[in-house]
Amino acid sequence: MIWVSVFLFLIGIAGCFVNFLPGIPLVFAGIFFYGFFEGFRHITKNYILILLLITTIVVFVDTITIRKGIFLNKNIRGWIKAGISTAMFISFLFMI
Repeated sequence: MIWVSVFLFLIGIAGCFVNFLPGIPLVFAGIFFYGFFEGFRHITKNYILILLLITTIVVFVDTITIRKGIFLNKNIRGWIKAGISTAMFISFLFMI
């Protein structure tokens, strides 16, 4: 069942560059399911709550910037999302 979390995580990384996939929430879902399948031994519930807070803020800010047209260049938004996803992945590796 670990493959489900890996699949969600990889689709989330791809979603940072493809506009019709919600990248950051899928990365969070992958990390959450990994923690769930491992019994929250390596990834604690506090870590999940912190990532949930970060994910919520990022999705909220991304939605506002799309609606207000602050970032008109889609490539810039993709790189920002990719940076956040990479930071989540690196922190995930340090938890293991």
